[in-house]
This record gives sequence, structure tokens and C-alpha cells, in this order.
Amino acid sequence: MPSWQSEVEHARAPGRVPSVPTQLMKNLSTVAFVGTDLCLRTNVLASAGFTVRQCQCDANAVRETLLQGPVDAVLFQCTPQPPSSLILATARALTAAPFVLFADNSSAYNPRDFDVVLASLCSPHEWLPPILKVIASRPDSDGAKPPRPEPIDTPQKNHRYK
Repeated sequence: MPSWQSEVEHARAPGRVPSVPTQLMKNLSTVAFVGTDLCLRTNVLASAGFTVRQCQCDANAVRETLLQGPVDAVLFQCTPQPPSSLILATARALTAAPFVLFADNSSAYNPRDFDVVLASLCSPHEWLPPILKVIASRPDSDGAKPPRPEPIDTPQKNHRYK
């Protein structure tokens, strides 16, 4: 059994006081994975009990993915460059979930855009615990703003109710 799986199983063990809330461990979270999954992280996440929604590093794809329902974290693996400001703004408009970036060493990104930044080339036992921790530390357990459709640029009609 890989070490990351044993860490998850250890956290789920009866009588253990996990660093991750028991409620989270019983029903592990839904995450959005944005970008090309070169390191097979989505497989690891699914094996650890996460529901994973994957999409390309594109604003429209991110919008479609986040409109499917609440997520507890948005993970970005957009290489060689970090996600654009348009992609980040699109995601921020649709969810309050934490943003996690798997960053290349040479990638120029603004650390303030992300709640957690992890090295792109690291093993699951290095990246899975910080993701569990950032999800568990969220003030609301639902983790997401309710999905909203894309902004409407046309003026709204005033409706009068009688």
C-alpha cells in the first residue's frame, strides 16, 4: 500500500483523533482538477476517496466544471505557465473553495492567488496532506458558493410585482 494511502487509512482509524475532521474523512471532498494531469494526481485523489471533476486549463471549461456543483478545492496543474488571470477570476466568481497550485520551478505565479502552492514534482505523501489540511481548515464545510451562471452583460428588465 502506498504511504499516502496508509496516511488516509490511519486518519480514518476508529478512536484516532485525526488532524482532518472526521466529517471530512467520512465523506471526502469533491475537487476540481484544472489542467493536464501529467502526474496522475486525479487517480490518487480518486483512490483516496475524493470525487474529482477534471477540465482543461481554459476559462469556459472551468466555468462548466464549477457549475456542476460545489467543490471543496480547486487544484491547478497548468504547465508550463500558471493559470491566467481570466481563469482565476472565473473560478473565484463561482467558488469560495481554496485554490491549490502545482507549480513548476520556473513558473512565474503570484502566491497571493493561491491558498496552497506545491511543487509540481512531488510524491502524493507530500501533496495530499496539505490539500486535506486546507479543505479541513475552511470555515464552512460545504466549501463553495452556490454555482452562478456566467455574468449577463445586458441590462435586466425591471419587473413589477402586483
